[in-house]
Amino acid sequence: VGRFLVGEPLVVGGVIGAFLGDVVLGLSLGAWFQLLWIHLLPEGAVTPPDGTVPTAVAVALVMILGPRVALHPHALVMLVMAVTVPLAFVSRWLEIHLKEAFGRWSSWVDVYAYYGQTRRIGRVIALAVAVEWIKAAALTFTAIGMGTAVLPPLIASLPQPVCDGLGVAYWFILPLGLAVVLELMS
Repeated sequence: VGRFLVGEPLVVGGVIGAFLGDVVLGLSLGAWFQLLWIHLLPEGAVTPPDGTVPTAVAVALVMILGPRVALHPHALVMLVMAVTVPLAFVSRWLEIHLKEAFGRWSSWVDVYAYYGQTRRIGRVIALAVAVEWIKAAALTFTAIGMGTAVLPPLIASLPQPVCDGLGVAYWFILPLGLAVVLELMS
């Protein structure tokens, strides 16, 4: 549940963008995060970086900070993307540890299935889904809170050449993403 298209950065970015009033920004950030990890598929035991949390945080931070800071929107997008990308790896680390707990819970499901206790199986599944959503929500809201507190003073202290460089780097996001897609196709 929530791991099909609903859990992809492109969809999450669009939904958060629509909720906050800028669908284009949300879709753009979602597409960029989607392109970063499009080549990493959750096959077998592989847990790729979770692009959903950084996408939600990035869209929210750009929307919240945009009117509050004196930084070109392109430079703000780059800075926010740079500071939110590590959230994908934090979320993946948490996901791996949750999978260990879910593995232990699966033994309960085996017992419940053996005795025909289907309602209890549903409760275990509901608990696992709830834990996943709580993990994502807690990480997202914590990061947004920290970002709104830490980033404005950081942005105010950035030298102008760094701000200009962030604005130029913005134009390299799409070629980087397309390079990842081309690598995937080869």
